[in-house]
Amino acid sequence: MNSRPSHLSTLIGVFLLIVAVRCYVVYETGMRGADDAYITYRYAENIADGSGFVYNLDERVLGVTTPLYAILLALFAFLHLPLPFVSQVLSIGAAGAIGVLLFLYSRRIIPGAACIIPSFLYAFWPNAINTDVSGMEMTLFSLGVMAFFYSLLTARYRSAVLIASLSTLLRPEGLLLVALFFLFSYTMKLRNFRQDYLPNLIIVIAVLIPWVVFSTVYFGSVIPNSMTAKLALYGELEYGGTLRRLIELLNLSSMLGWLTLLGALWGVAYTLMRVYWGWLEALFFGLLLAGLAFSGAHIFFWYKAPLTLILVLFSGIGVAGLFAIVGNLTKNRHVIQAVAALVVVTVAPVMGNRFSVTLLHNKKQAGIYNSERRRAGEYLTETTKGTDGAIVIAEDIGYPGYYYRGRIVDRDGLVSPEAIQWNSDGDYVGLLKEALEKYPSHWLAFNFSSPTAPKVIASGILKSRYQLLSDFASEGSQDYLLYRAIAPK
Repeated sequence: MNSRPSHLSTLIGVFLLIVAVRCYVVYETGMRGADDAYITYRYAENIADGSGFVYNLDERVLGVTTPLYAILLALFAFLHLPLPFVSQVLSIGAAGAIGVLLFLYSRRIIPGAACIIPSFLYAFWPNAINTDVSGMEMTLFSLGVMAFFYSLLTARYRSAVLIASLSTLLRPEGLLLVALFFLFSYTMKLRNFRQDYLPNLIIVIAVLIPWVVFSTVYFGSVIPNSMTAKLALYGELEYGGTLRRLIELLNLSSMLGWLTLLGALWGVAYTLMRVYWGWLEALFFGLLLAGLAFSGAHIFFWYKAPLTLILVLFSGIGVAGLFAIVGNLTKNRHVIQAVAALVVVTVAPVMGNRFSVTLLHNKKQAGIYNSERRRAGEYLTETTKGTDGAIVIAEDIGYPGYYYRGRIVDRDGLVSPEAIQWNSDGDYVGLLKEALEKYPSHWLAFNFSSPTAPKVIASGILKSRYQLLSDFASEGSQDYLLYRAIAPK
């Protein structure tokens, strides 16, 4: 009689726990989003005010990989709501929903109270927290991933293909979900074209084709310029190859990373033994992991979010499965309680330490963003006031570009295709030399912690052709400094 109210209260409790943890992190650290999130915000606000799907006015460059998120935020911008706040509310709410789906999914595999373990792990998992407070689209994408697999588990196939299609407009990795859906349909012998494939193909086409047509006509390509730019920028700067990226993606430089991976492998095996499920999620994990490892792309922390989701899900199921096996073997409640207590005593200090590290990391990042990059944008707005055609050459353009709404030439190339060839050639000074000819009085926002910085500094161009704006630097900036180009005599 009371199972349904108890079940609902558990779902509410899971949701509130995850939301509360992330709200605490935001409150304690002052984190207002990752730098890249502010690129999307600027696109969204330009859409909302009628300037078009652009970063710089009159420059049709697709500098984001998440068109659906940009359009969603544009709706809030149209209502004059602050996007940094809105995006965090959306992400934190989506994180709570992920926790609920983790519980519902695990409950299908593990009966009893132990099915809450994956949700509890997700609540305090460092990479999940960092992603969920970053304002990036990746939490919504991870929600799509979890909803996709839960829909398949519960035989809601139309919902699954719709979620996969929408997820593709959140992240390009969503195409992998679409492909896996049709692979799943084939393995489940859903092979009647008219009944099984045609309706699902219509859903995919109805969701994706309008964007494909629009982006091809509007931008000239459906491939985001930011993807090409990042590969060009970091291709010459990534060291260690595929093995190093695998270690980074799986956190195999620590014992916790190894335990998580082994626990997840056991969790998949246990799930397969229980309900012959988990293979599709494992395939998604493996393909995404291989794609990131072999692509040569620089690994930003939010790239790992879907991998973290699968690891947390199955490592949690693995732990719960161990409890179930011990219970079946001993039939002794006290033994089960002792094992659970041992796990808690072992894991709690580790999780507590990792959570403290997460707080310190976010506090440090928030300080950098607000004291250096945001202030750089505000300073440029004030300095260039009344200056027609002001040009700012910048990198890590998120905060500076959002708080300075003039034209920006992006050294990283995300919104400036002219930078891609220079970066691809490894000539990180070439764009500056070109800018000195085209825009002799431009401003330069230079990030000394950028991987390209040593080569620029070694060239001597900063000393010979630029003047440091000391009134900005003297206010506390350490890495993100502003310069003014010295006009040739």
